[in-house]
Amino acid sequence: MRYILVLLTSILIVACSEETELQTIQNKEDLFEHNDEFYLHDGDFYLSQNWWSPRDSFKRSECDDYAAHVYPTCLIAINITNNEFEFIDYYGVNRTCIFYQNQDLPNTYQKVLLVCEGGEHWSTYSVDIESSMLLIQELPLSEGYTYKYLLETNIKDDLPYITSSFKDIEGLSSRTKELIERDALIDRNLTLSSDNFRWLVYSDDIFLNDGSDGEIAGQVMGAVTCNVLLQLPIDCSSLAGSIGKDLSKNDGTTITQNLCVSYDAINNEGYIYQSIWVCEEFDHPNNVDFSKYIPRYFSVPWITIYHESVFSIE
Repeated sequence: MRYILVLLTSILIVACSEETELQTIQNKEDLFEHNDEFYLHDGDFYLSQNWWSPRDSFKRSECDDYAAHVYPTCLIAINITNNEFEFIDYYGVNRTCIFYQNQDLPNTYQKVLLVCEGGEHWSTYSVDIESSMLLIQELPLSEGYTYKYLLETNIKDDLPYITSSFKDIEGLSSRTKELIERDALIDRNLTLSSDNFRWLVYSDDIFLNDGSDGEIAGQVMGAVTCNVLLQLPIDCSSLAGSIGKDLSKNDGTTITQNLCVSYDAINNEGYIYQSIWVCEEFDHPNNVDFSKYIPRYFSVPWITIYHESVFSIE
C-alpha cells in the first residue's frame, strides 16, 4: 500500500508541476543549476511548539494549554551558532537541531531542511522563511495536524543570510562519486547521476514475487478479523487473500527507484562540517521514461548522514 501511495503521489506531482518540471534526462547535467548562496541563521531566537495546529499554520493560543507543564513548550530562548541549536523538549530530553541546505535545487524542492535528534526522537523538518520567523514542520507533512516549531527573533528583524561562493567546486562534484563507490547497492543499480551536482537516481533490487505469500497472509488476516474479532457470519478470507496477493505481487513490470540529493550543514565561517543524503522512493512502469515520475519535492524522505571533509567558502 505504501508503494501505491507513493506512485499516486508522484503522478499527481508531475501533473501539477509542468511549469517547474525537471528537464529531460538528455539534459541531465543541467537538472540543477549551481547557486552561490547559503543561509546563516546564527543569533538569538525564541522557539515555540505546536502539536494540533493545521499544516502551514501556527496557533499561539495552543501554548496556553501547556503553560503549567514542567518544561516550557513556547518562547524557549535558544541560540543558533553555526546553523545549529539545542533545546529541552516537552519530555525533558535535550534535542540537537542542525540546518542543512542545498540552494542548487529548483524551487519545487525544499532548499533548507532541519534535522533534530535527542533520546528516541529523530525527525526531519521542512523550513519556511517568513521575514523574522521560521515555520518548521515535521515531515511527512499531513493535511491534518502537524508537529512544528516556530522560531522568531525578539526584535522582529528580517532573518539574516550570507551569500557566498564555494571555493572547492571539485569537492562538491566528487561527493556523488564517493557515495556510489562506497554503496554497493547504488553502484550496481545506478540509473542516473550528475558529476557536477549532488544528486543521483538508483533503483532497488527487483525481487520477483507471485503474490502467494501475501495471499496466504491476507486469508489468515481476513478470517481472524471477520470470524474471530468481529464474529461476522461471512467469509472474508477470499477477498482479503486476493487483496494481499495484489499488494505483494511483483512481476517486474513496476520498479522502485530513489531520488537522492545531498544537503550541507554550513558554519558561520562558511565551512561545510557535515552533509546528509536525502532520498525519496518513487515507482514507475519499467518500460517508460522514468524522468516523468521523479518526485518534485520531498514528502516522505529518508536520510543518511555522512561526515564530509571540511572545505572553505569564500
